Amino acid sequence: MPGLTRTVLARHPVAAALAGVLLLAIGAASAIVVVQRQAEAAVSATRLIGEVDEFNDELNRLLWEGISRDRTDPTVIAHIRTSVATFLERHHQLEEIGVAGADFHRQSTVYASSVEVMVDALDTGNRAEALVLHRAEVAPASEAVEESLDEMSAREDARAATLRRMSVVGTLAILVLAALVAWIMFSRYERARRLAHRAYHDPLTGL
Repeated sequence: MPGLTRTVLARHPVAAALAGVLLLAIGAASAIVVVQRQAEAAVSATRLIGEVDEFNDELNRLLWEGISRDRTDPTVIAHIRTSVATFLERHHQLEEIGVAGADFHRQSTVYASSVEVMVDALDTGNRAEALVLHRAEVAPASEAVEESLDEMSAREDARAATLRRMSVVGTLAILVLAALVAWIMFSRYERARRLAHRAYHDPLTGL
């Protein structure tokens, strides 16, 4: 089999070169598809991080609303608990796609737990305790989560930009390979045409 391969390469070098370039182009195209999918995943991760950030802001707004009222509205309490559950759900999604690490898991857990304790205080009408909890536990935990979200967003934005550049470079490489194949085929055709012309025409008179 190796001998047959060497014979084919020796007899048809241009065809072998074209086949090699074609295989290289196919491999490059496959790699570009993978890179593009990774870039899309990074963009989706950034979008999800933004959603978590929005839920965090909404949760802080609701908590301040609960503290500022003389008597906390039960619907506000229910809304806060729903927002906490949604926040944790989005957090788990970040973990599933491999964006959130152990530090963010710990920060989110501390934040959600402190919010639950604060909400319990608001639910019993103890606004003073809720305010102390907010200053001592909830606000610092919220800031830590916010910083982690900003870092994750910046990291995924950078990754998406890098992958997009790789995709562009890969696409250009395929175009160059395609141009190379076209040039080889055209050169082969021109050489065959000239040889055929010389075989059937007088080189001096051209007849």
